[in-house]
Amino acid sequence: MPQLQPMPLFLNETAGADRGLICGYQLQSQGPAPEVTADAIVQAIAQTDKVTWLHFNLSDARARRWLLDAVFVPTALREVLQEHDENRRVEATDSGLLLVIRDFTYEDESDPSEVATLWCYAGRHLLITARLHALKSSDELRQRMRTGIAAASGIELATQLLDIRTARIKKLAAEMTHQLDD
Repeated sequence: MPQLQPMPLFLNETAGADRGLICGYQLQSQGPAPEVTADAIVQAIAQTDKVTWLHFNLSDARARRWLLDAVFVPTALREVLQEHDENRRVEATDSGLLLVIRDFTYEDESDPSEVATLWCYAGRHLLITARLHALKSSDELRQRMRTGIAAASGIELATQLLDIRTARIKKLAAEMTHQLDD
């Protein structure tokens, strides 16, 4: 009987994500989430009993190419990354949620209008985020990973990311209201 070949992990031969992976974490039931290196991504996402977060820097062409070629990256995310689609939305897909949101950058701390796109896919055991510019909400989520955070799914982790962003918007609105009152 012929030996079955394993399903390829990439559509084409591709360079690793090592230069474009900003951070990766695999949540534990308690304590800080251990980091996932670029070399350990495939093994991490294969562990479906844990939630894995992978955060990529799309200003590195290797990261974009790697995400577009990775078979385990949902088609919906590959399509918006391929098209560089910045239209904000939250869409249900066959296996999770596709989110394209705007978040605050570090470009100009005094100008709250400085925002950039964050592309996300949230599934049962996986959250993939990607951005071109450093963003405050994903950075705060990264800091929380180091102190311990709980999430039963990638979707729940994406909700926490959105909660961080919403808290920042509320704080900014309160500050602007206070300035107007003065």
